[in-house]
Amino acid sequence: MKRLQHIIGAVMLFSSLLCITTNYAQQIKGYVYDTYTQPLNAAYLYNVNSEKHAHTSENGYFILDHNTVGDTITIGLLGYKKQTLVLKAEDLKNEIQIA
Repeated sequence: MKRLQHIIGAVMLFSSLLCITTNYAQQIKGYVYDTYTQPLNAAYLYNVNSEKHAHTSENGYFILDHNTVGDTITIGLLGYKKQTLVLKAEDLKNEIQIA
């Protein structure tokens, strides 16, 4: 009986930690464009807080993992001015359009 209580306790602890991690590690998705709304291929996105990064595809699309509200994202591509973006709650829910 005591062993069963320990197993149940361990499962509950693991479940709690998993929920906390899921709440704080969210994806952001979106597109990066130039000033003429042309998609930018191979632009990089770097989360300064989580130190995770991603690159855009041929159509400018990206998916960046491990983000939370308030994180700073740096966007850059050789020949373009570097931009920074501070994530808001709606950025985690909707696709982002960066120009």
